[in-house]
Amino acid sequence: MRRGLLLGALLLMASPAAAQNHGIIVPMFDGPQPLGSNVATNLNLQVWRTLRKAPYPNPKGLNFGNGIVRYNLEVFRPEASVDVSRYAAWAEVQLVMWGEVRPLGDGVVVQAFVAAPSEAALSSRPEVWKIRRDANVVSLDLPRRIFDFAPVVLDRALVQAFQTPDALRMCSAKQTPCNDFAVGADWTALKQEGNWAEIVNHPAETRGFLYLPTLDRLQNDISDFAAALLSYHRGDFGQANRLFSRVVSRESSQSSTRQDAAALAAISRARAGEDVTAAFAQLERDEPDSLYIFQAATMARLDRALRADPVARSKQLSAISSAVRANEGLFEQGDPWVRQMLAVAQP
Repeated sequence: MRRGLLLGALLLMASPAAAQNHGIIVPMFDGPQPLGSNVATNLNLQVWRTLRKAPYPNPKGLNFGNGIVRYNLEVFRPEASVDVSRYAAWAEVQLVMWGEVRPLGDGVVVQAFVAAPSEAALSSRPEVWKIRRDANVVSLDLPRRIFDFAPVVLDRALVQAFQTPDALRMCSAKQTPCNDFAVGADWTALKQEGNWAEIVNHPAETRGFLYLPTLDRLQNDISDFAAALLSYHRGDFGQANRLFSRVVSRESSQSSTRQDAAALAAISRARAGEDVTAAFAQLERDEPDSLYIFQAATMARLDRALRADPVARSKQLSAISSAVRANEGLFEQGDPWVRQMLAVAQP
């Protein structure tokens, strides 16, 4: 692949002392062109616009590090999961979004996939939820590493507003109409304000503004879930919860997508330090046969127990151990999670 010509990046840079970079690549979608490029560009921009350095207000002094949304002007057609892992490694990102499009009347049917290959994960594995107690640790990975979505229909007229990311023009001031500067292949977000984004392009280092009013009219599970997953990787659990919850709220979402989003929304809240007892109790009632939800709910209960006073902690840990043993038959024989959880949850 001609990386220098085809691979561009839309970034949000935090402080130089921030942690490792987290990113996603969105190549041109397969199908009639330039429609495939239009769709990929809109999804790319929707994910990019969710990146933020820190929450506001920020009493804990959080810094989510650098967020990168890359694009590629070639179609990506993986034939096996190893192709996705190699592609992520080539682009130096943790997430990959790809798909195909076809016209349908005044709309565009979009079939997409988002992958978080474990081989592309950072060494710190921030997407894996870990709870430590003394020398013992229990962890919970993502529910899966490749997510697929029910086909969505997007308005073709809105989709065609953007050709490719590097074809965008930016304004010297926040006013329209404007067509002042080409953004080029690489640019960094300085601030996101509604339909406007303040950016600086590289290497020219020209500052300006992008006006992106149509993105809000193309809301969909694909970009919301991808943006939520990228936020989750970056430790931005508040943003992850908001975006995963948006997916859950759509009645049109396919059941597996809603289940994954609901579990990850609750986990995001738990990892942010919230009490999610009621949320997981409801999820367990809704999905009594889901092993992943049982594991996530148990992790949340363990996290709360370890924060409790000694008497309450002992009672809660005993209840957790009993529940795990009672459900041990749900796991494959020798599953290390059972052993890890019982070790951490010793009363």
